[in-house]
Amino acid sequence: MTIETIIYGPLKNNCYLISCDITQEAVVIDPGGRSKEILRMIKEKGLTVKYIIITHKHRDHTGVNGVVKEATGALIAAGARDAADIKNPAVDRLLKEGDVITFGNLSLAVLETPGHTPGCICLYTPGSVFTGDTMFHEDVGRTDLPGGDEAALRASIAKLLKLPEDTIVYPGHEELSSIKHERVANPMKD
Repeated sequence: MTIETIIYGPLKNNCYLISCDITQEAVVIDPGGRSKEILRMIKEKGLTVKYIIITHKHRDHTGVNGVVKEATGALIAAGARDAADIKNPAVDRLLKEGDVITFGNLSLAVLETPGHTPGCICLYTPGSVFTGDTMFHEDVGRTDLPGGDEAALRASIAKLLKLPEDTIVYPGHEELSSIKHERVANPMKD
């Protein structure tokens, strides 16, 4: 598995391009900006993108969905409770807890983690979890925006902290973390 990070915007958003080293199949997580760089990487690596996966509905995570879909033919997948608010283009696959996205020899398990938005999801594969705006390095997503719910977010953080401690956290903004670190340093650890 190869993970490439494309950082964009004033909020240091992270878009992830994850590919199977054997089959060259890939997924793009949260393409909110820098579509030319995303598409250049895909072309240079000779990848076939199966899915564009959206962790939640906010525009800074969905901004270039349409451009990437048009160029790659990939399906857009997002949490069922956020999907109606994701347009241009619409979501092709609704995701719920326990769904698995496969590409090449890799798979990502869907974890429903509401709180930042009602339909937030995280994506887990042994050793890595892609958390969108649910969990950051020593921080959590905002709950003061429409659809935010602090109690739901606390439950979602508790769920993530049960993952193996050596799991690397790939958040929607800023730097990486680990479950081990977040069990000690996250403001919602208790």
